[in-house]
Amino acid sequence: MKALLRSPGGAVSTLSLPFCRQRLCKQSTQDKTAFALPNKKHVNYLQYKSHRLSNIPISAGNRWRLQALSTSAGEKVLENLLSWMVANGAKGLDPRDSKVSLFISDDGERGLIATTDVSRGSILFQIPMRIALLDDVPGSPECDIDFDNDVPWSVRLACKLLRLKSQGETSAWKPYLDSLPDYVPSATALTFSYENIQCIGYAYAREQIDFLSWVSISNFESLPLGAVPIGTTYEEFSHALAVVHSRTFSVPAKDRRGGVVRLLMPLVDMLNHSGDVDVSMSADRPMAASDIIATDAVRWDCVAKIGGEFEMIVSATRDIIQGEEITLSYGERSNDDFFLYYGFVPPRNPHDSVQLFANLDEGVSWALRNLSALIPEGDTEDIKARVDTFIRNTPNLSQNIDKEVENFEPLDSKRLSDDKARIVLQSNGRVDERIVIVLEELYGLIKHLIGEQSKSRFVQQMIAERSFEILADMKKSCNAMLTQDLETLASWETHLDEYIDPDDVLCHQFTRMASLLVPKIQDSEWFERLSQISGDSIPSFDITDTDSLRTEFGEFHVPEQLLTGEETTLEDGTQTHDSVLPIMYRAYKQYILWDALLAIQ
Repeated sequence: MKALLRSPGGAVSTLSLPFCRQRLCKQSTQDKTAFALPNKKHVNYLQYKSHRLSNIPISAGNRWRLQALSTSAGEKVLENLLSWMVANGAKGLDPRDSKVSLFISDDGERGLIATTDVSRGSILFQIPMRIALLDDVPGSPECDIDFDNDVPWSVRLACKLLRLKSQGETSAWKPYLDSLPDYVPSATALTFSYENIQCIGYAYAREQIDFLSWVSISNFESLPLGAVPIGTTYEEFSHALAVVHSRTFSVPAKDRRGGVVRLLMPLVDMLNHSGDVDVSMSADRPMAASDIIATDAVRWDCVAKIGGEFEMIVSATRDIIQGEEITLSYGERSNDDFFLYYGFVPPRNPHDSVQLFANLDEGVSWALRNLSALIPEGDTEDIKARVDTFIRNTPNLSQNIDKEVENFEPLDSKRLSDDKARIVLQSNGRVDERIVIVLEELYGLIKHLIGEQSKSRFVQQMIAERSFEILADMKKSCNAMLTQDLETLASWETHLDEYIDPDDVLCHQFTRMASLLVPKIQDSEWFERLSQISGDSIPSFDITDTDSLRTEFGEFHVPEQLLTGEETTLEDGTQTHDSVLPIMYRAYKQYILWDALLAIQ
């Protein structure tokens, strides 16, 4: 019989929640996630028993191997975390037989590496669900805070983090809480300067930042009594929210809105992302299926043990060599999620996209305005009505997802509905099929007005014109030009401390992208049109040599922090972290748009 585990101060923490017994599919859409539709095939739920959790004293002789640690304090924190996890039932972390080791790089990045060769399918470690930090749904026995039903799960979980942290030494989760990062780069958590945000230029991202900032501020101002410790500042709350957004897992669970439970899982949340890479982005050729390379090394599965207890198992999806970093795919998602919620931009992401229209109706209205010079006066409304009728009568176009998301939390439901409605463009001219179908129908209604132009050429031209409009808006708002951004990022690569292998799929390869794309773009008629558009005088980064790192950025000075993301004190005393990330983010968006333009020349 398992002994009860107690925290140092005698307090007992209990967990009780049903989890899905069946193994989950590969986490292409179910891994670390902020908003994702769950797997609908949820069966065989078991109520897993209440367990007691404790912070076990650490044996002085029980030392875990840590690589490239920057400070002894950081080493102690991670040793405490691993000792605490082993004491509470984690398997595969004992230094005598562990296949993994934690590391801290010189710049503070943390992760896991393989300490031995690992074959595909091998289990690296297993962690009992009782040590996870779960979101407590309002009205459940676990939730003793009077949250409104429309308070987002991320806010509830952030508040729980703050309450547990305030317990200090008496918290059963203290070793885990101590291991959480002090800094999480986030566009919504006050870690980027105002000028950095202005440099993004992409309207959809700016709207999301504004919306998420409003959600954060409005929820903080209306938190119920006891939700956070007395004296909690908004900065502390926004940091906790950034931690939650960047480290949360979604696990299928019974009796939860949306069919999922959100949780923070110690150690597993230290696995860095490595997903699909499109190597054609840095090659002079169109994308082929063989160009999409999966680079992740492990997956997680939530399984039930005999007796009803659940655990998270991390296993290898491919052979891993000794000394290799162990990485996990956070899912097939756009750079929008990675940048806004996780604080990084993955290299050459084939799943990145640009929003052309918020929904199909907006796309139809735009197309008719764009063609207004061709359509006789008075016919536009009739054509619009006929296109609307076509959309209603075409199942793939008129899909209603209200039933899919009706059981989700209000904010999730809205976000998922909006996401499904969006019409997006991806690299290599891949565009949402719905707008193609509608444009082809529109072509049939007006082809007598447009001469000899073919249907496919008409669709391509319309997508290209919309892509150019978005590029023009980026130029107007922040003077963004892909040619300049690629050259800037190529220069940034040359100033990194490490050599960039031109064949390394895990690197951005901005230098190669610049050498291939800049001449093509500058020779195009679209570039000439774009160059004639005046943009706001948002300063661009000039990092062609070491001295120019200390260039003025608006009213403030941004030195090496541009490269490192280290903390900067602005003239008003605000602490911020200026970063090259916004430039990376907008460069990839421009790349997608230019792909569509160059394809039609």
